[in-house]
Amino acid sequence: MPGYLPLVETAAGINCAVFGLKIDSSQPEYPFWALLEAPDSGVRLEHIEVNALPGVTPASSPPCAILCTYCTEASLQGMPLLYNIQGTYSLYAPAR
Repeated sequence: MPGYLPLVETAAGINCAVFGLKIDSSQPEYPFWALLEAPDSGVRLEHIEVNALPGVTPASSPPCAILCTYCTEASLQGMPLLYNIQGTYSLYAPAR
């Protein structure tokens, strides 16, 4: 699972309480949960693209950042790319 740790370390430093998840079906999401210590840390992770995930409901509120395992574009949902590793694992968050 290369890429998760540096991505999550960067994510933890942006003071975001609700992360949107865009995860390829071949990628596990549990490392995000474990490394961000969600929900015990107060962080929520919510799927924002659920058309391919039966039984998963969409996010209840807009995320303040997005974790994505397949995105590489310069911005996503109006948020610039803050971090990318290996051309896949990406973090999008508003510029601070």
